[in-house]
Amino acid sequence: MGGEWFFESDTEPNIDLVNEKGIDPFSIADIDDHSYDDGCWLFFEFPDDFDQGLAEQIETAYEEDSFSGLNNLGFEHWDTETIVSGPLLLEKVED
Repeated sequence: MGGEWFFESDTEPNIDLVNEKGIDPFSIADIDDHSYDDGCWLFFEFPDDFDQGLAEQIETAYEEDSFSGLNNLGFEHWDTETIVSGPLLLEKVED
């Protein structure tokens, strides 16, 4: 999966592009815009004591009907965590 995040800054962000283990792009600066090349990498994590039957229902609902399936179960999507790992390119873009 690939993507782009755009932000404005008067200074270069203080990140180590070579040694970072994973970085949340939204922690670098206020993101003006972003895009992802595809949406195929999604997984659910449940606590050990979470009801296994409900976990399976949630995963099946998402596989069959994406976020609409989760809404039909009474859930609302309100947050997404994005962690970038692997090669990361920081590029200055002029207007």
